[in-house]
Amino acid sequence: AVTLGALFAFAMPRGSGKTTLVRMAALWALSYSLSNYVFVIGANAAKAEDTLEAIKTYCRFLTDFAADFPEITYPVNALEGIPHRAGGQTSQGNSTLIEWAKDCVRFPTVLPPKNWPKEWPLRSDGMVPTSGRVFAASGLTGDGIRGSLKTLSTGQSIRPDLVLIDDPQSSESAHSVTQNATRERLISADVLGMAGPGRKISAVMPCTVIAKNDMIDRLLDRSLHPMWRGERTKMLRTFPAQLDAWESYFEVYRQCAMR
Repeated sequence: AVTLGALFAFAMPRGSGKTTLVRMAALWALSYSLSNYVFVIGANAAKAEDTLEAIKTYCRFLTDFAADFPEITYPVNALEGIPHRAGGQTSQGNSTLIEWAKDCVRFPTVLPPKNWPKEWPLRSDGMVPTSGRVFAASGLTGDGIRGSLKTLSTGQSIRPDLVLIDDPQSSESAHSVTQNATRERLISADVLGMAGPGRKISAVMPCTVIAKNDMIDRLLDRSLHPMWRGERTKMLRTFPAQLDAWESYFEVYRQCAMR
């Protein structure tokens, strides 16, 4: 989806690491300059903000990541976690234009270090390719998914080109006909329209079907949403051939638990 452009929904069981996959996918797409503007959408604003905070933590404290991407992490760590320092930060006399807000992160705009390999690409103005890359987050029903235009130091205006939709329904919404319809419409219209008129957007949605015919169940149905490529996984692939063996296992387990 990131490299070629696609809409991909991947249904997974509860507790299978969907949010972690989303967070690392966002960091990967931005760090390797595969996406200009990554937008993560959670089922609610709190979940979205947690993901943004996790990305900030990765950028500040993952030592292996810092070793691979100092052009990102060195200016980030210079802020020492204090957002209001971002506005005055400079590198070699130029503003880094770094943004470190509650709902949005903009990677620093910096020149390449002296040991930058000649074969590695740079931005059109000679800055490192991650310069100005944006990561933002919002709840699905919030106002953050509208008006998401950002401007680079080159004068180029960018909108989200990759949307990561992290398990966008709750148990409550999955059992509500009205909420299912609202969320389905938001994803089909507002979210996929974030790139702007005539612009292509990629989307990845790790999700869980909670109830039959809920919003996720419908998005995975290609007859209803042919643009989405959906796959489903199962927690239990097949039932065991000898169910009676499990009964004896549970009895042993019960006795051990009692001890």
